[in-house]
Amino acid sequence: MDFYADGNKSQKLITHIEGVRNNASLFSKEFGCEAWGALLGDWHDLGKFMEAFQRYMLEDELRIEHAVVGGRYATDQFDDSYRRLALQFTITCHHTGLQNSEALRRRLVNAAQLVRDAIKNAPNDLLDRKLPEWPEWLIPPERTAEKKKKNEWKRSLITLKKVILRSLDFDPWGPKKMYQKSLLRIDLN
Repeated sequence: MDFYADGNKSQKLITHIEGVRNNASLFSKEFGCEAWGALLGDWHDLGKFMEAFQRYMLEDELRIEHAVVGGRYATDQFDDSYRRLALQFTITCHHTGLQNSEALRRRLVNAAQLVRDAIKNAPNDLLDRKLPEWPEWLIPPERTAEKKKKNEWKRSLITLKKVILRSLDFDPWGPKKMYQKSLLRIDLN
């Protein structure tokens, strides 16, 4: 089966992913997050490797969500809760904007089968990415650190998401209600 990035068949999915990886990486280089931009670009549309999603796009079959697949895949790959969280909410919400923590948690928990359906068709080199190190300016505080430092780190993480999403053609500067503090407490374990 051929996998496309859109219902018009105007671009092969792997070509789209490579373009987003390159753009997100280049854009993110400006603030020391080149590897993060590349990983987000690689995994933002993993869900489009589902045959059911391709049928939805091309044949108007039942709507199926694709954005949650990359976020859930990151959940299953990495133990580092802060870096995993950065990937979860950036990838999962790249079309919707931020949601409250419970809604996002439900989307991620319910996505396990979608991930299995997608990764059987995704190229192995796309799946075998390593978790990038934090840029020095975004090193998360220890759990015992003072609350002020934690809040500064959370603001930095949200800024990182906004900047990277701009490179994915999403407007993260939308309604303030989308950026709820509770999102940063998500943990699936």
